Amino acid sequence: MMAPDQDQKSPWIFWLVVVFLSVGASIFFLTPLPLISAPVFLFLVWIANDFRNAYWIAFASIPFSFEYNFTDSLGTDLPSEPLMLGLTGLSLLLFFKNLGKIQLGKYLGPLSMMVLMTLAWFFFTAWISENPAISIKVFLAKLWYIIPFYFLSIALLSRHEAVENLVRWTMWPLVIAVSVVLIRHSLEDFSFKSSNEVVYPIFRNHVSYAAILVIFIPYIWARRRWRQLRNQSVGFYSFLLILFTVGIYFSYTRAAIIGILIAIIAYYILHLKLTRYAIGLSLILSVLGVLYLSYDNNYLDFAPDYSRTITHTEFDNLIEATVKLEDISTMERVYRWVAGVEMIKEKPYFGFGPGCFYSFYSKYTLSTFQTYVSNNPDQSGIHNYYLMLWVEQGPVGLLLFLACLIIALMMAEKAYHRLKDPIDRTTVMAAALSLIIIAALNLINDLIETDKVGPFYFLSLALITIYYRRSLSDPHK
Repeated sequence: MMAPDQDQKSPWIFWLVVVFLSVGASIFFLTPLPLISAPVFLFLVWIANDFRNAYWIAFASIPFSFEYNFTDSLGTDLPSEPLMLGLTGLSLLLFFKNLGKIQLGKYLGPLSMMVLMTLAWFFFTAWISENPAISIKVFLAKLWYIIPFYFLSIALLSRHEAVENLVRWTMWPLVIAVSVVLIRHSLEDFSFKSSNEVVYPIFRNHVSYAAILVIFIPYIWARRRWRQLRNQSVGFYSFLLILFTVGIYFSYTRAAIIGILIAIIAYYILHLKLTRYAIGLSLILSVLGVLYLSYDNNYLDFAPDYSRTITHTEFDNLIEATVKLEDISTMERVYRWVAGVEMIKEKPYFGFGPGCFYSFYSKYTLSTFQTYVSNNPDQSGIHNYYLMLWVEQGPVGLLLFLACLIIALMMAEKAYHRLKDPIDRTTVMAAALSLIIIAALNLINDLIETDKVGPFYFLSLALITIYYRRSLSDPHK
């Protein structure tokens, strides 16, 4: 058997050999590509030493991942999606390796059952889809969100130290990203017109930039609160809260700015045990709104004036135009929502199939709602995740998603009030607030299946599952 000190040195010896060979190959073939092998080998050794490192690095990669298209029809987010795929494979290997030791009760709570039911319906509608090739690809992508960010999170984040580690790994890349964007934006005098340009190539657009900042703010708040509870300095985290808020404001993303206000209100709703009333009121208002718009075709009253729906270059003009229904981004959403309603009329029960909205919606649009950008050069979606679910997966898909959200929030409220450890209470509150922000953002976006939002959605569900289960056995309650 090899001595311990030799065992520790051997990976480094192999790495030096790989460096030597890769440099030689690079010189011989006159290409820098072989140089990649050395850091890749080091990365693999690091992960082999502790598989949790792959999980941390997956979260750390999210802020800096970028969209890359291999062909017109094949693209991915690098490096986040390959890491997610690898982490999914690693999760499955660990599951089968430890099958006899796994406590299934830890994973099969009410929220986990809802996630699995949602996934099962997703697969069913993908199977009967109008375009099964697209839908099955979307289903497979769904797996590499759910397996690592929900089920693996439950396995890895049972100890608070691991949650803090996750927050640190995600926080620092975000701090770097928001600092770079703000510095670049300052050189443009923080103009609204340049808000999309300054985030590229770190982020696809100002919406994805603002979304990840506002979704992560509850965890920055939690980190500050954890330190406060331990009588540690909190000045730096107070600064980060301000930094992220400034970043969100200068992103000029209306949904993200409102998301901060929603999170503050939601904190008091959860704290005062008013969640069920807030959910009930939201559902009632949503149903009344749908009934009003559908009655006697009232939605036609909101058709825009084609000549007046324009892109604005000043934020205050944008807000004014939004109120007057003259902002092009708002009215383009309405254009697609109306198309979505027409699609629901065509296939009201099972939908067109996951990922199929873009492929079919043009046939269902109404010219009275058309705008200057209705040719959709970005090939973007319907910009309302709830409506998209009904269009693509029928009412069952929508109801399952809503049930998952409602159950998660009710579980979070119960866990928050049952737990006595203030650190645990803070953690489950942060997860609930992040989930609420995600739910709000998706009223005018479809972000759950994007790498900037999806991981945090399933992370929030996983943390709520962990702390709800802990609240049931908390000896101090």
